[in-house]
Amino acid sequence: MPWIGPTIAAAASIGGDMMAQSGQQSANALNQQDWLIQNNEQRDYFGATMAFNAQQANRQRAFAQQQQLQAQQYNTEMSNTAEQRRVADLKAAGLNPLLAATAGAASSPTMSAVTGTGASVGPPTPPGANPQVNPMASFSQLGSQAQNALLTAAQTNQLKAQTAKTVSETPSPSRKYKTQTET
Repeated sequence: MPWIGPTIAAAASIGGDMMAQSGQQSANALNQQDWLIQNNEQRDYFGATMAFNAQQANRQRAFAQQQQLQAQQYNTEMSNTAEQRRVADLKAAGLNPLLAATAGAASSPTMSAVTGTGASVGPPTPPGANPQVNPMASFSQLGSQAQNALLTAAQTNQLKAQTAKTVSETPSPSRKYKTQTET
């Protein structure tokens, strides 16, 4: 019965392979399920973000429209009552209100519409990241910022040198007094 040992080993190997394959399939299924959950959560988050941003944009447009209407009404009111206000001003100053006919109308103040910015939500800041630093900034923006910093430093150094030169060339009061008394 020398064949029993190798047969048992082969059966164990096949059984182990089947168990490993089953374990791998199970792990794959769990990974796929995790990916779907994460993908759905991201889709839901970005959908909610877009809905919030759209709602805020609509609120901003309604606010701006209402402010524009109020500004137009105020400007119309001021324009329509310019003569009456001019006469009232002349009477209050103790002058003849007939001067309003020759002196011209009172100026009509204007009001511009108030504007604002709507709220906006973007992707969340990863934990440990600085929200003031934009990790997506382009290299050209970073290069411009570096150039601006170098330019500012050079201008500061030039200003210091000009100040030192002016101070060294300006006679002090004691030197000025000596040269005036010697001549």
